[in-house]
Amino acid sequence: MNTSQRAAERAAIDDFLAHHRIALVGASRDERDFSRLLMRDLADKGYEVLPVNPGADAIAGQRCYAHVADIDPPPEGALLMTPAEQSAELVRECADAGIERVWLHRGAGRGAVSDEALAVARERGIKVVPGQCPYMFIDGDRGPHRVHRWFKKLVRRYPERAACPAGAVVPPHEQKALWPMAAWTWLLLLAIAFTAGALRTVLLEPYVEPYVAHFIGTIFAATLLLYAGALSMRSVAGRESTLRLLAVGAAWVAATVAFEFFFFGFVMGHPISGLLANYDIGSGRLWPMLLMVVFLTPLVARAWARDD
Repeated sequence: MNTSQRAAERAAIDDFLAHHRIALVGASRDERDFSRLLMRDLADKGYEVLPVNPGADAIAGQRCYAHVADIDPPPEGALLMTPAEQSAELVRECADAGIERVWLHRGAGRGAVSDEALAVARERGIKVVPGQCPYMFIDGDRGPHRVHRWFKKLVRRYPERAACPAGAVVPPHEQKALWPMAAWTWLLLLAIAFTAGALRTVLLEPYVEPYVAHFIGTIFAATLLLYAGALSMRSVAGRESTLRLLAVGAAWVAATVAFEFFFFGFVMGHPISGLLANYDIGSGRLWPMLLMVVFLTPLVARAWARDD
């Protein structure tokens, strides 16, 4: 998937999620089924979810429709959680019912996506989301969905939003997401810093001079921190101002220094003089450089998001 394809897919996703009356085609009668979990969570996010299943009269205490054509007035979009073999005919039914947006669900495997369904959508002028799991976009900050989203980004299959033009609509569930993402990312950076320090202690310090070990370890840690931090933040950084991103970087630096002196100084009992020695660039310690990398990472994330 190239940049233009990812941008087009993300535009279709944002358009779909900006409408709140949705048919869920393939809603299961089993309350433990994934479709039921998604139905419940969409409702919790403020969506009116209309279950469609010809084998049920009611699902989750509300009327279940046999076909999308039975819903009056027509829903604003339809989420298909059905076998791929059924998708083309269901897309035709959606078009006949006046539904303008269709999301072909895909978690693992093919999901509801098929070449024929995509061709029908193009022929009938339907805006289509060709795959993806909605959870990555309505609840992407929760554990398993964050991992799923992170993996999609890693393999460049995640539809990133381009920098928002003036007046663009950002779905409500993604507004004000900067600081929660920043908090989670700082914890990630902290874990990476601990891991890099442990690797330096085990792999470098027994074999090279201390200043060489610190130099190599710091460069390695800075590279990891910059990449991981920018990767984590770029989904929200692309539409943020320079001032807000610098505020995030400053908060990260302040939290890192506070944690360093509290944990290593007061909890672990290391002398303060030893901690201050990490800031002595003349002795080969590059800790201030590492903090500068942390400070600038949100801006790097924005540049990455806009150039990707």
